[in-house]
Amino acid sequence: MPDNYEVAFWEEIWGCVNYIKIPYDTVMKMPVQNRKILIQRHNYEGEKRSIEAEEKNKGTVTGEALNAYAAQEQQKIASGMPT
Repeated sequence: MPDNYEVAFWEEIWGCVNYIKIPYDTVMKMPVQNRKILIQRHNYEGEKRSIEAEEKNKGTVTGEALNAYAAQEQQKIASGMPT
């Protein structure tokens, strides 16, 4: 079984290729500190976008809440309760 370092290493490589879209060959030639800086920056930007989206969507109904409401209404209809 691979050790934690090896698992973390391949997770970083996969993340750089899959999410940051850096070509595999480039990632493999990149110094570790550069790769870590890019990952850190990518995560920071993602967190920033997430916070901005949360602020923008405050007070709106989420899909999960809407589904819960619809399920309640369907149960009322099925049981013969007035809606």
